Formats: sequence, C-alpha cells, structure tokens
Amino acid sequence: MTDSDEIRRLEGQLADLKARWPSHSVPPAMWDELEMLEEELETAHAAAGTGVSAADGSEDDRDG
Repeated sequence: MTDSDEIRRLEGQLADLKARWPSHSVPPAMWDELEMLEEELETAHAAAGTGVSAADGSEDDRDG
C-alpha cells in the first residue's frame, strides 16, 4: 500500500466516524478512535512528505 493509499484509507475512516458522530454524549470509545485516526493520518502525511495537519487539514507552516 502506498502512502497516498494509506492517507485515503484513513481519511475515509475519519469521514465515516464523523458521519456517525452524535450531537450529544459522544462515547469515550469514539473520542479514542478519533484521536488514533488523526495521529495515524498525521504520521502518514509526514511519511508522504505532504506536511498536512490532520487536525485542521491545513498545510504545515513550521518552516515559516
């Protein structure tokens, strides 16, 4: 699986999770899954060299 395939897979899982996200009383397991997927997506972006933050989808601007 290429880095871009992994990114697409993780983005799909995040979209699915967000589609199931309740308006109130989010179960702790869903928060855990969200954090795990965001961390994996950030790692995949870093491996691919795309520099995109999973939290906001914006490009990483650490270089100034």
